Amino acid sequence: MKRGKYKGSQVRERKKIDFAGGITSWTEWLSSILLMRMLEEYAAAYLAGKPIGEFPSESLDEVSIWFIPMLNPDGVSIQQGDLSNLNVLEKAAVWKMNRYSRNWSRWKANAKGIDLNRQYPAGWKEVMSHETKPTYQFYKGGQPLEAAEVKALTDFTKEVDPLLLFPIILQEGNLLALQK
Repeated sequence: MKRGKYKGSQVRERKKIDFAGGITSWTEWLSSILLMRMLEEYAAAYLAGKPIGEFPSESLDEVSIWFIPMLNPDGVSIQQGDLSNLNVLEKAAVWKMNRYSRNWSRWKANAKGIDLNRQYPAGWKEVMSHETKPTYQFYKGGQPLEAAEVKALTDFTKEVDPLLLFPIILQEGNLLALQK
């Protein structure tokens, strides 16, 4: 057994390790629901010994699938108008970053005003944005991996070293699948 640094996790030596990503901004909330549904269906099929699509349930003995259904829970809460998990100073900062608007539905960043989709190192310098400071959307941060959420996901992905990154389903109907 290989022990990862992730609390309580043990990864068996498998033929391959796959990774399923999820929500990074509020506009992708649907991916969280879809990934949880996928996890439930895989688990139920495995326990019942039923096929998963065209694959026998025993296929899961050959892979490790990591589900991370939500990377930006604070951003999702803010978008839904729920600021209850923020302290007074954070609420004031979020209110200012939303340009004093009561329209929380447009919020696309984390609670620090960084758009997580624009935080990854690949092509970071080329990411164009008119936003130069934290705000409700499109601010890419001062440097890649500045946001703790993206840094944690990147570190996790490096440690697990998956052969395939499962599709991240975006609400707009776009589909992103990354392969090593």
